[in-house]
Amino acid sequence: RAAAGPPPEAGEGVEAAMEAFMRQQAQLERGRAGPEEFAQPVGTSEVDDEAAARLMAEVVGIAKLLKDDRDMTLNELRLILAIDEPMQGQLQGEGGGSGVSREEMAFCLEQIGQGVTPNDRVALRELARELQSWPIVTTAQQAPPPP
Repeated sequence: RAAAGPPPEAGEGVEAAMEAFMRQQAQLERGRAGPEEFAQPVGTSEVDDEAAARLMAEVVGIAKLLKDDRDMTLNELRLILAIDEPMQGQLQGEGGGSGVSREEMAFCLEQIGQGVTPNDRVALRELARELQSWPIVTTAQQAPPPP
């Protein structure tokens, strides 16, 4: 007997079900849906508005430094933040003991790149700390300016 194959509508339903399944699996593997975007600032007891503005300026300064010295775009910086695990993070877990994930820091950087103050103030603080700890940043900050 020759198999006629499923009708087109059934194939589309299988594809949609497979796509939904793959998305669900990806969320399970990440442990959650992604960085949460807060409607109101959180972590303001640790990082007030003035400190947030200072931290944003610091992050922008580091991004400009990396752009000038290493020709690194904001997207490249965000990608490195999202996937790179510092030695300390490898030993202490995903967020290095701060409770902030790499993905949340990358999301903060994306918001700063759009000119928006991140509402997750703890992630903003950890982003600034992370960037300051990069050897490439400390080396570039210590180098004398070109003549």
